[in-house]
Amino acid sequence: MNSVKLDKRADSEGTVYLPRHLYRDGIKNVWFSNKNMMCRPAVSEDEETVYLSDDLWRALSVPHPMRIQATVIGEALYFLPIIGLLTTGYTSGSLYPFGQRTDEYQRLITFVKKNSGCAFILTPDHFDWENETVNGIFYHNGKWVEKLAPFPQVVYDRIPNRKDERLTKVQEVKNKLQYKYGIPWFNPGFFDKAEIFEALKHHPISAQYLPQTYELNLENLRKALDLYPSVYVKPKKASHGIGIKLFSKEGEKIRCLAYHQGEPIEKTYHHVLELLSAEFRHYSPNQYLIQQGVTLPEYNGRPYDFRVHTNKDGTGKWQLSAVAAKTAGANNMTTHVLYGGDVKTLGEIYGRKKALSVLSQIKDACIALSEIIDQEIDGLIGELGFDVAVDREDRLWLFEANAKPGRIIFTKPAIRKQARFVDKYWFDYCTYLAELGIRKPQWYLSLV
Repeated sequence: MNSVKLDKRADSEGTVYLPRHLYRDGIKNVWFSNKNMMCRPAVSEDEETVYLSDDLWRALSVPHPMRIQATVIGEALYFLPIIGLLTTGYTSGSLYPFGQRTDEYQRLITFVKKNSGCAFILTPDHFDWENETVNGIFYHNGKWVEKLAPFPQVVYDRIPNRKDERLTKVQEVKNKLQYKYGIPWFNPGFFDKAEIFEALKHHPISAQYLPQTYELNLENLRKALDLYPSVYVKPKKASHGIGIKLFSKEGEKIRCLAYHQGEPIEKTYHHVLELLSAEFRHYSPNQYLIQQGVTLPEYNGRPYDFRVHTNKDGTGKWQLSAVAAKTAGANNMTTHVLYGGDVKTLGEIYGRKKALSVLSQIKDACIALSEIIDQEIDGLIGELGFDVAVDREDRLWLFEANAKPGRIIFTKPAIRKQARFVDKYWFDYCTYLAELGIRKPQWYLSLV
């Protein structure tokens, strides 16, 4: 593929002007995602720009001049990647049209632009199915603007929560783009913790990393508290540590630690039945899991574990893209930064030699876990986040796997440089999917 500038010329109709290194005498069609037109090729004097005649530019719904990758396959010229980030919660005309997510989307679109690609935001309300176009939301020339564009070649699912994920209009868009148009759609949904652990516990490689996990009920909670010094109870469908409770036995009593509006709340119960009645009276117990507590090592008196990111690369293979240690805040039961935790590099925790050894252990485990989850879960997965720990006996434990990992670890300057690996793998995987869709148009329909 060739990185080129794409622009328009107001002269001969139906003509594509190509640099000499890209010119092919037999080119008959030009494609911009799902839009295509018959054309005739001509040689351009500009060695790094492809020019489209004005009629082709309009017919292909090219939103604006850009740098993008071009390739000739058979008798057709293609441009790629054209990436759509699908989300909800858009406020037109606002400086922050996606609220707290705005900066993340701006960063991704800018990264794609710098690496010769086209990316824009989609919402379910911006599709014109009759004309097979969208009003894409672009970050262009320093501001957010809506422009007519074709459908994307690949969709990156950025639906922000489970409630919006269930919306009828979101499901309709997802079904049409995948099943009618065969457009690859990756990271298609949030994980259910119970489903993930059920899938992993039956595989001999992943099973070794799992703490004992049970459905929440009276018998299981009694058994877990008898077996382990502490147990966590977690909502099956939640993230960011929301809703987690820590139970531990102290003599004949049970200590409960939880959070309310970010503040720790500690209670004591005399028996398990009293605890269940008090802590879960407004919830169905089948919404929760019990998980064996693991005694974490400490750094400066604070327990720590790790956040790990993995991504698929430009060949569809899993790679380790980022690792950071997370230390718990004072008197906190989890290492989540939202609850006062801090982020450290492995070198800060261990020193260089030990850090390299732990990094190798984490890499081997998380790549294997990524591959197994990829095999067991429906849909295309392009990135994963893991919460893992290496205990005092150097055993690695998996606490959670996240389908839509947050980026809070990258607020730490020493970790921020790892974000470029996450972004680069993500972009390369989008490009891989886009090219695969061009070369093998039916491949995705065979998966869904």
